[in-house]
Formats: sequence, structure tokens, C-alpha cells
Amino acid sequence: MGNVSSSKPKNKTGKSVVNQKLENAAKLGVLSLSEHKLKKVPDQVLTVEKLTTLDLSKNNLTNGDASLQLIPVRLPKLKTLNLDNNKLYCGSLPDFSPSKLQTLQLAHNSLGLSPQKSSTKKSSTPTSVALDSPIPGLPPSIKSVNLSFNSLATIPSQLLSSNLISLRVIDLSDNNLSGVLPPGMNVLEGLVELRLDRNSISGIDARIFGNSGWSKLKVLSLEDNQIKSAGTPQSLPAELFTSTCLHDLNLRNNPLQKRELMDFEGFDKFLERRGEVKKKDLDGGAMANLSLCGLD
Repeated sequence: MGNVSSSKPKNKTGKSVVNQKLENAAKLGVLSLSEHKLKKVPDQVLTVEKLTTLDLSKNNLTNGDASLQLIPVRLPKLKTLNLDNNKLYCGSLPDFSPSKLQTLQLAHNSLGLSPQKSSTKKSSTPTSVALDSPIPGLPPSIKSVNLSFNSLATIPSQLLSSNLISLRVIDLSDNNLSGVLPPGMNVLEGLVELRLDRNSISGIDARIFGNSGWSKLKVLSLEDNQIKSAGTPQSLPAELFTSTCLHDLNLRNNPLQKRELMDFEGFDKFLERRGEVKKKDLDGGAMANLSLCGLD
């Protein structure tokens, strides 16, 4: 028998392929240039003003790309932008605030790092620094932001803006976040889903829940963090359970036991709400999940 390759078929690339995709994008408003080994955004992309969805994931885009900087201005109808799995450092991204963007995918980059030119001038070594502005700006239309796997040491200040009235989903998993989530997060009144898995977060500031902060929150995932048993102040404030819509809480692989969690003030309210949601799910044919927040 001949040799059979087990590898997945590679994405077709090349100038003719790109040109055909651009031609189709002009009609459909959707363009995928994922896995095209791009080091910069092709200038032709900026001419497709009808684009609503642009996928540039799994390329080699990095700092200094002039075309990338022009995307918010030249593509006024763009709603979804995927820049996952590139080589973007702090300072790589344009100011998205003038755009109508709704979904921004930035996972698996290095936005929490700053590239520092080496003395050899042949390479650059990323240096971890305390960065406050890995994203220059976000528009009020933004609904979902994925910043997982970006070596972020703090939550970007651009996410803590009262102008982000449409923001519903944030993913900050697999970063370098630590300590207590700051009170500035209370401006995220419309937040429905927050994922913070695999960080070193030890708690949530109770002031987040003032002025309707997180009142619409339904899903919170804190898997693999440092949430400990009840204390003073409580690591998970009572308001998290009593002043939100939370019904899906993931605390798997934290230094916390089921019996300790059940002693948290307000947790009984969460259990009531969770039970009501699960009953509806079961009535709809969903499978039962008997674990308690991942601690069983």
C-alpha cells in the first residue's frame, strides 16, 4: 500500500485564490483569509467596503501593518473581525471606536507583551510589561470580545468603559490576571457571560455590583483560579448570587470545597435560580448535570 498522509488538507493560498475570494467577498460581504501565511493585510481587502465579516486568523500579522490600522475606517460595515492566532503585540491594533464592530476575536496573540528590539537588529524579543492599553479603543456596538491567551497582567481599561452599552460576552481566559477583580468592572451593566479560566484570580470586589453592575450576568467561569473558602470579606460576594441573573458558575480546580461554597452568604439564592433554569432545560430534553459548580 502507498503512503497515506494523515495530515489535514492545507488551506489553498496564492494570488489567484485570494483574488477569487476577494471577488466573492464583494458580492457576499464575507471574506476568509485564514491560514494564508500573511505578514500584512492585503491592500485589496480595504477596497471591499461591503465586508461585514473578515477572518484573518492563523497568519503572521504583527506590529507595523499600515493596512491593519486602516480597517476600522476603510471597512465601515464590518461587524465581525477574527485576528486569532497571529503575532500581535501591544501597539499592533487600530482604534476600533469609529467602527460598527460587534464581534472581535483576538485570542492567541501577545497583546500583553511589548516587542523590544534586540541589539542584533535581526530579531525582537517580547518583554512582559504592565500594559494598560493593549486595545486602543472599542465601539459602543461591540457585543463580544475574546482576549484569551494574550499574556495580559491586568484587565484592559478599554473594557471598563460605560460607553460599551452592547457588550455581552468577554473571554479573558488563559492570561496572567491575579488578585481581586476591580470595582471598575461595575460599568459592565449589560454583561451576560464572563470567562476568566486559568488565571490567578482570588476574588471579586463587592463594589462591582453597585449601580446595577453585572445585574444581567448569567454565566461566570473561574476554572483553575485561586478562589478560596468564605472569609471576611467573602471571596465571592453575596451580591454575586443575589443581585445578578447568575445560574451557570464554574469553579472547577479552585482551592475550594463544595461544603465551603454552600456556606457562602447568598448562595442559597443562586441555587434556587439554578434549579429553576435546570428544570426548564430538563423539560426541554437536556441532560442533567449533577455537579455543583464543578466541585463534584
